[in-house]
Amino acid sequence: MEFRFFAFLLAALVGTPHRGDGANTKGVQMSNPEPSSITILIHGTFSREVGLWHRPGSRFHSFLKRQFFPDVYSGPDFFKWSGRRPDAARHEAAVKLVKWCKKHPAQTYNLIAHSHGTNVVNIATHIGLENIGKMIYLSPPVWGDKPNYLPDLEKVDQKVIFNFHPRQDFIVSVLGHARQNFDGTEVDRYEREFVLPGGDHWAPVRIHSWRAHNIGEIVTDDELDMTDEHGDEL
Repeated sequence: MEFRFFAFLLAALVGTPHRGDGANTKGVQMSNPEPSSITILIHGTFSREVGLWHRPGSRFHSFLKRQFFPDVYSGPDFFKWSGRRPDAARHEAAVKLVKWCKKHPAQTYNLIAHSHGTNVVNIATHIGLENIGKMIYLSPPVWGDKPNYLPDLEKVDQKVIFNFHPRQDFIVSVLGHARQNFDGTEVDRYEREFVLPGGDHWAPVRIHSWRAHNIGEIVTDDELDMTDEHGDEL
């Protein structure tokens, strides 16, 4: 009786190994493996609560997830920023984006950004954002003369900036006093510019535009030409 008591006490203190590998994993919580990629949708100015194209469950978000980017982030803590107009707000958003990615680690981040969301990405590449796979810009306001408003392409695996914009974007060119492409900047050779024949500033975040102009097929094409206009490899 006394022997049984001490045997029971010893087993309680040391633990009884499982049959098989001899390891006792009871109570050990296994962590989720790091995903190979996450696609992040990044809204522009005044769009945190308006437009809602970037929100999980929206028609556009669901369209992207179903057709082209099954890894588009759909959690309740999806990325969003203040959407305020001052330059400081975009810098704050860039810091927030870097922190968000560190909280949601992945091997690659695909970024689909609209309007000034593109400049949030640009700034973020200079302050710690890296492992970027695809950089897809929709109606970007290009301010090439502002510090950090051009992306650091050393942080981009596929050194291409996709730029889809309407032929005449009143919001970008008139109200924003910005350019619609990267011509004449240090990253212009990496740009793949696609001018939509019609539409407005919001055209590139509409399902109809993606279907009519094969945007999804273009940005997911694994046979993409990776040379510049001179035939040099990017």
